[in-house]
Amino acid sequence: MTTDDIAAAVLECIGGVANVSGSSLCATRLRISVDDVSLINRTTLHSVKGVLGLADRGPQGIEIVFGPNLVKGVYQAFRQLTGPSSPTGARPGDEGAPVRPSVNFQVKITPETPGMPQARGGAAHPQRPSTPVDEETSALLEMLDED
Repeated sequence: MTTDDIAAAVLECIGGVANVSGSSLCATRLRISVDDVSLINRTTLHSVKGVLGLADRGPQGIEIVFGPNLVKGVYQAFRQLTGPSSPTGARPGDEGAPVRPSVNFQVKITPETPGMPQARGGAAHPQRPSTPVDEETSALLEMLDED
């Protein structure tokens, strides 16, 4: 089964082109916003080759898990079938159609500072960096050591 075949099967399982209001992808998932979630056939969608799982995406969407090796090709084929869409769900030719924002969520990822471990379930105590630091940083570390 090619990515084109998979995309066509997904499209059929979610109610066809007329039901798609937007699509996007992440590292492992095809994210689709639809007009009518009752048209989604989850049982058949689960049986499409390559589908690893499903997740709801707000009240008007679904996420289909494919994994990192397959999702990009399926997304590109899906976009060929449905046409380009903006993040708000509008497609060319939809002038006058209501535009509604897609459901998004954000995850804050804080990078670990060298020499300063991230907190894991409790307060983390800074460790002295192994590389030399300037006077201001050194003074801040001294204040933290006093706690």
